[in-house]
Amino acid sequence: IVSQRSGVPAMAMKRVSSVAEVGTQPTVVLKVGTSSLLQDGEPRVEMLAALVRETVTLRRSGHNVVVVTSGAVGFGCQRLGREKGPQVVEKQALAAVGQMRLMRTWDDLFSMLGQHCGQVLLTAADLSSSSKYANARNTVCQMLEWGVVPVVNENDTVAVQELKFGDNDTLSAQVAALIGAEWLFLLTDVDGLYDKNPNADPTAKLISVVDDINALCVDTSSGTGSKLGTGGMATKLQAARIASAAGCKTVILNSLKMSQMHAVLDGEEVGTLFMPHAKPVRERKRWIIALPPRGRLVIDPGAAAAVQDRKSLFLQGIKSVEGEFMVDDAVRLMDTDGAEIGRALVNYGAAEMSRALADGAGEVSADGPDEMCHRGNICLFGSGEDAGSVASAD
Repeated sequence: IVSQRSGVPAMAMKRVSSVAEVGTQPTVVLKVGTSSLLQDGEPRVEMLAALVRETVTLRRSGHNVVVVTSGAVGFGCQRLGREKGPQVVEKQALAAVGQMRLMRTWDDLFSMLGQHCGQVLLTAADLSSSSKYANARNTVCQMLEWGVVPVVNENDTVAVQELKFGDNDTLSAQVAALIGAEWLFLLTDVDGLYDKNPNADPTAKLISVVDDINALCVDTSSGTGSKLGTGGMATKLQAARIASAAGCKTVILNSLKMSQMHAVLDGEEVGTLFMPHAKPVRERKRWIIALPPRGRLVIDPGAAAAVQDRKSLFLQGIKSVEGEFMVDDAVRLMDTDGAEIGRALVNYGAAEMSRALADGAGEVSADGPDEMCHRGNICLFGSGEDAGSVASAD
């Protein structure tokens, strides 16, 4: 990735290990949410044990497996007998207490089956630069090479933005893109994606396969997350978009049916399967997908067509600037209909762009690059090489 401001590869990705280099085994990422781990404030040990058994079975059948877990805050509430409060510092403290108990539970259960596991704590900041991204990837791949199951969670003890806005559905998709996984299972408390809200409409039908997530039009009001969790169906769709763009199949599956993951891997229809894009983004651009977007650029139809034709984005094509971001931050590229068509690294900060738009200037800086986003730093969701569009799930 090239910083257009400096003209040198300041953020270039160094070569790192990949799952393909670990072995020829397919890699599966399993994400389990708080609602599957806790019920009425108490740990669902039987659910955890079942997931551990399925993970070990997958390992023994030749799969690399990574577990992305939620539940640190929920386990902290259970441990201290407290409710999750509104203050971020309260959630951080609860996560600090709960993370130890959560990982002890995972370690005890895996040890009973003779399987080693290891803790990997990440924040959005850990994926915000190519060097940190590479370090995270190297660590996970080394654990897989050793036959260790990485158990990944957001580091909620120090994360602020993640606790307020984040979710582990998105994290699991970022992990899948990070290591080039073939499968992502989002284990939850519903059977999959419905064409309508099944809680409000008895005629709602389960969608078994989604061939093109960009053409999907469904009601995601069936849930905004559990009392202790932060995810919902909208976040799962966003995760599926990220994973699909990276070439990963995504499955939304009821955690009570996790024993059928093997059947899904063999081609049976259980839950909802999101097919990957036929031509996923190139490996070097997966980092841009994984970056936490700091803002949005709403672009006009002409600019949208240009970037989808693999051209750079200029100031004249930007309708509005949203959020607070700096040079080399990632932003969402939105069309005028509110659909997200991709992500990009910016050559200027939000304040500079907004000021230039307000002044009617044709450029932001006479000394800087003409492009707001260089084509080499634009990653589009959709079919074809870095092309297409995706509806926003925000």
